[in-house]
Amino acid sequence: MNISLVLLAAGNSRRFEGNKLLSTIDGKPMYLYIADEIEKHCDSLFAQKIVVSQYEEILREMGRRGYTVLENPKGGDGIASSLKIGLDAATGQAVCFAVCDQPYLKGDTIAQFLKCWEMSGRGMGCLSFEGVPGNPA
Repeated sequence: MNISLVLLAAGNSRRFEGNKLLSTIDGKPMYLYIADEIEKHCDSLFAQKIVVSQYEEILREMGRRGYTVLENPKGGDGIASSLKIGLDAATGQAVCFAVCDQPYLKGDTIAQFLKCWEMSGRGMGCLSFEGVPGNPA
């Protein structure tokens, strides 16, 4: 199936002291963890890769990695504004949304999710942890 990936990286990190997407974990900015996992484990599953952000550093780096970069100057308005921007640009038969503030999400998990979702025949799917659906559900 032709799937567009939309990475959401525009939030203001209101509850975090500073910009959590640019904060480092083991020397690497948080937003890069999901990008690296996708590149290593499931890059070929996506016909199109998009990132939506209000941060120039993120847009620049993800553009170098082959993503379509879309600026959201209203990232502080909430996730819905980024969802709309990404969805409007997506050309796939399906769209997979993921947030960039989950550094421990593994590419294998994304690949398995997409496989199970396709096999289910359902129109929508969502990752969960211990039975609780996760963001951005």
